Amino acid sequence: MVQLKRVISILGAMLLAATGAAVQANDLRAAAVGAEIRAEHEVYRLVRGGNVDLTDGVEQSASTRQSSAGWQARLGRFELSIDPRAGTRSTSSAVPDTTYQLAFNPRTGNPAVVTGMIITKLAPGTDAGQVASSLGLTVAAEFDHLDAAVFQTHYADNLAAQVDALQSDYRVVNAYAEVIEHLPTAR
Repeated sequence: MVQLKRVISILGAMLLAATGAAVQANDLRAAAVGAEIRAEHEVYRLVRGGNVDLTDGVEQSASTRQSSAGWQARLGRFELSIDPRAGTRSTSSAVPDTTYQLAFNPRTGNPAVVTGMIITKLAPGTDAGQVASSLGLTVAAEFDHLDAAVFQTHYADNLAAQVDALQSDYRVVNAYAEVIEHLPTAR
């Protein structure tokens, strides 16, 4: 009888954990109403009220939890959270926003971090500096021998529009936002 109670208790805890994970995924999905961000092989949605902080702590594997402040998760050294009281971000902010952005992958159901970097394949002979200055970007890295460059956006709220502008520029073969969804961890 004692063992049966213990088994029922364990099963109940497992069901509660599974239900909690589903609720947390639904909270994240419900808050993912921002702009679409195209990465190399996936499309993400920005999360309203989402916050991403880079911690100095030791890297840890991904974990998710619910708190009174809202949804929270950890992805490597990134602390991810949704503040349910937060308003939507301004798309016309005059102050550069250098923070990472929280996104959601509707296909996998996973949270992700949008870094503000745009990875591009350039047409042969294209000067990355000229592309950057014409679109209000900064060259973060240039790989002339690969006809590739990485650009940094100055205003995170304009990332999707800047990716679209690069994608439609005749000097650019391909452009997509850098998004971190999975981080390998040592076991």
